[in-house]
Amino acid sequence: MKLKSIIILVCLSSTLNIIHAQSNDSTKHAKVFKNVIKLSMTSTLLYGNFPLLEYERVVRKNQSFTIQVGGVSLPISAGSITNTLQLTTSHKKGGYTIAVDYRFYLPKENKDPAPHGVYIGPYISYYHFGGENNMEVTDTDGNITPLQLKTRVQVLNMGFQIGYQFQIKKRWTIDCIMFGPAVANYKVNMKLTGDLSNINVDETLQEVIQKLATKYPGIQTLLDNELVEFKGSSTAWSGGFRYSIHIGFRF
Repeated sequence: MKLKSIIILVCLSSTLNIIHAQSNDSTKHAKVFKNVIKLSMTSTLLYGNFPLLEYERVVRKNQSFTIQVGGVSLPISAGSITNTLQLTTSHKKGGYTIAVDYRFYLPKENKDPAPHGVYIGPYISYYHFGGENNMEVTDTDGNITPLQLKTRVQVLNMGFQIGYQFQIKKRWTIDCIMFGPAVANYKVNMKLTGDLSNINVDETLQEVIQKLATKYPGIQTLLDNELVEFKGSSTAWSGGFRYSIHIGFRF
């Protein structure tokens, strides 16, 4: 009887060890998706720009880094800027952006490992826009003067962000940057050519920047600080921000 009990205990122990070993083995060989490729929805919906692509890589437990690249363009289209200033056509319109961030996923807030859940971390982003535009200025007598405008805008943001990344069926994600204040440097370079004899150049360029400021509020700082004389270029520091929605695929 004792021998029988010993045999049963040995068999049970062996079975449990086998089950435990198989469990550990399956865990070790389980597919871990440390990479996410994402498509930005925000830039296309708000500005009509080219799609921005982002790549996220989990580098440590609850930590990752991302890099985002893509094409952008100045948010100015043909139409009236003021009652006397008309933008007729735009060409050579384009630019690019690059952004990087480092994320800390909060383990106390998230039941799943990165890249899922609430995250915080620093970021830096850079935007470079360029374009050439044909314009018309109408004076008080109704005379129209054609002008050509070359524009270059550069924006550098350095800030801190809070976001949440949802995971859908292991492979798909929705990444939302909800709050991303920053310190931003805005640099604008404009060159106006044509018959400028009867044109107030500074005033005309300020009107164009005022139009840009409706899309990029930080550019308003150039006007508030009275830096826009445009003998060359103007630079100003101001507050910036970052917010976005990405749809991603893990692999």
